[in-house]
Amino acid sequence: MYGEGFKKFYWGFLLVLIDFRLQGIDIFPDIIGFIFLLVVLNFLWSKVRFLIKRYHIITL
Repeated sequence: MYGEGFKKFYWGFLLVLIDFRLQGIDIFPDIIGFIFLLVVLNFLWSKVRFLIKRYHIITL
């Protein structure tokens, strides 16, 4: 469950860090990596929110 989310987080972070260019054009634009990271963080946040409600964890 969390492992899948963290693997996707890793790939999104890697897409942001890697800079492959062919004739000055970036093959992996950073925006794709950032969008991927936002989707993964939303997925992981939904899992954490479930745990907070399930175990009545108080957050500030």
